[in-house]
Amino acid sequence: MVATITPTTIVVGVPDAGADGVSGASSRVTSGGDIVTSIISPPTGRRGSSARRGTSGRPVVQWRTLSPAGLDFVLRVAAEDPSLANDPAIDAIRRLATDVEATGSDMQVAFVDGRPTAQVRLVPAPATPDLARAIGRQMVTRLPIPQFRITPPINRPVPLREPVFVSFDDSTWNTVVDRSITANGITARVRATPIRSVIYSGDPNLVDGHGDSRPTSIDCGQGVPFDPTDPASPSAQSRRPGRCTIVYRTATGVHGRRDRWYGHVTMIWSAQWSIDGGNTWLDLGEIPKLAVMAREVLQFGTRIEVNP
Repeated sequence: MVATITPTTIVVGVPDAGADGVSGASSRVTSGGDIVTSIISPPTGRRGSSARRGTSGRPVVQWRTLSPAGLDFVLRVAAEDPSLANDPAIDAIRRLATDVEATGSDMQVAFVDGRPTAQVRLVPAPATPDLARAIGRQMVTRLPIPQFRITPPINRPVPLREPVFVSFDDSTWNTVVDRSITANGITARVRATPIRSVIYSGDPNLVDGHGDSRPTSIDCGQGVPFDPTDPASPSAQSRRPGRCTIVYRTATGVHGRRDRWYGHVTMIWSAQWSIDGGNTWLDLGEIPKLAVMAREVLQFGTRIEVNP
C-alpha cells in the first residue's frame, strides 16, 4: 500500500504584509505542530526547490515533509497491514517518530519516482512560508507533548480484553498557552487550548471498553482514571460516562506478530492568533500533538495494576 503524503501548512497574515516596504505579521503551523509567528518586512527573494531534477527537468528524487496527519496515517497503516511489518520505509519513520515531537523538527521522506523510500531525515522547521522574507523578530510556540495517565502502566504487559484507561490530569487538560511577540511597532499574540484527545492502540482488532467494534482510533475528552478503591470491576468502570478506554484483542509476539503494538495518544489543540491586541482572532485550526506508545499484550488473567 502506497500513500502520497502532503504537508499540512496554514499561513495567515496581514493583507499585503511586506509589500512596498510596509511591515506586517505572519503566523503558521509547521508540519511538526509548532506555531511560527513572525514580524516580517518586504520579500527578499524566492526559495529553491528541494527536489533533484534529471536531464528531462522532471523531479527524480524529492524530499516530502510528513505532516502530523500523515504520520498518524502511516502508524495506523503499519499496525493494520501485516505486509508492512518489516517495510524499511515504515521502520525508518517509526524510529524517528518520537524525535519529531522531542525536537520540534519536520520529518521528511525521500520519494523516488513518486514512491517512498527508507531514506528519512529530520530537518529544522522552516522559519517562514514559501516566500523568503526578512524577519524582524520571530517566535516559535511549541505545544507540549501530551503527558497522560494510563492503567495498566506503559511499562507493563496488557492482558487481553482488559480495559486500558487513559486520562489527563486537570493541570494538563486545562493548559492555556498564551504568548506574544513585538517588533517594528507590531504585536502578535498566539493562544492555544486542548479541546479533545484521540487514542489509538495499534491493535489491528481494536474495540472500545464496551465490547463494541470500533474504528482504529477513539475520540475522547479528558478521561477519568481507573479507581482501584472502587468496588466496581475495571469493565464496569470503563462503561461509565467520561471514560477513555481501549481493549486489546490481539496478543503480541505470537504467530509471527510483532512484539509490541505501536499506538499513540494525541492531544488536539485549538489555536488562534491576533495582531495589536485586537478582539479578532484568526483561526490556526486544530493542531495534533502525538505521543507514541508501544504495548506488549499477553494472554493471561491478572488484576489491573495502577501507576505507583
